[in-house]
Parts: sequence; C-alpha cells; structure tokens
Amino acid sequence: MRIVEAPIGAQFSLLAAGEADIAVDIEPYVSFAESERNCRVVYSYAERHGPLLMTGIYTLQDVIDSNEPVVAGVVRSIDAALKLIRSDPDVAVRASGRVMPEVPASVHRKAVRRILEADIWPETYRVDAGCWKNAIAVRERAGDDYADDVMAFLAGKICG
Repeated sequence: MRIVEAPIGAQFSLLAAGEADIAVDIEPYVSFAESERNCRVVYSYAERHGPLLMTGIYTLQDVIDSNEPVVAGVVRSIDAALKLIRSDPDVAVRASGRVMPEVPASVHRKAVRRILEADIWPETYRVDAGCWKNAIAVRERAGDDYADDVMAFLAGKICG
C-alpha cells in the first residue's frame, strides 16, 4: 500500500497510473471516480462520524474589528447560499459544473445529492453543537493536546 500526496482532483490519475492504491478526495471527484471509472467508496467520513465540521472560513480579529460589515456580509452570503442549495440543488450542480466543466453534469448531480443526503453541507452557517463535538472527538483521537482549550473557546464563539 502506497500513500502519496497529490493536489485536489489529481487522486484518480494516481490510481489509474498505478502510483497509488487508495485515495482520499472531495466531491464531485469521488462521484466521478465512482460513476465514470469503476471505483468504489470504501470509507465515508459522514457515515463513520456523522455530522462533522471539516473546514471553515477564518480571519484575524483585527480584520473583523476593522471590516465588521464586510465579514458579516460574507457570513450572511454563505448562509443564503446554504439555504439556496437545499431549496434548489440544481444551483449547486450548475456552479460545480462551471468550476469543473470536465466532469459530466450527471456526476455533479450525484455529488450534490450525496452531499445533501449525508448532511455534509450544513443547513445554516451556525455550527451545530453535535457536529462540533464530533470534530473535537476526531481531533482528540488523532492526539491533539490543545483541542480542549482552543476548541472550548471557539465553541463558545460559533456554536448556535
């Protein structure tokens, strides 16, 4: 078994070339590999961990202090986009298709459906407390020794 680091979207090429045996990737590349290249999903973060906070947008406090209306606008825009995606998933399909036109629309649809069904995209910008706890548990299992202090502070700031 070989572990190889690659840029997002390049994992399948490594599999096809025999340079890697397994890949971790994001949608729609997972659905593309599954639909178009006969790959099989063998592990799903959503199935294994439930709702899980995987990423976020962050900035420095001085940026927030000096540009609060802009920062608040970004957050409101994200919230509006999350609500729109749930009410009209084709919006996400079209956006994904513009970013990755080489991937067939049917794969984008499958990817968006999988993301919505697994609750990978949250319903709102507010971080769900259960999602937060799952993320902390994963980090603690990985050996993060700062997780308790830092994450407790952040949870008080962002959990709804």
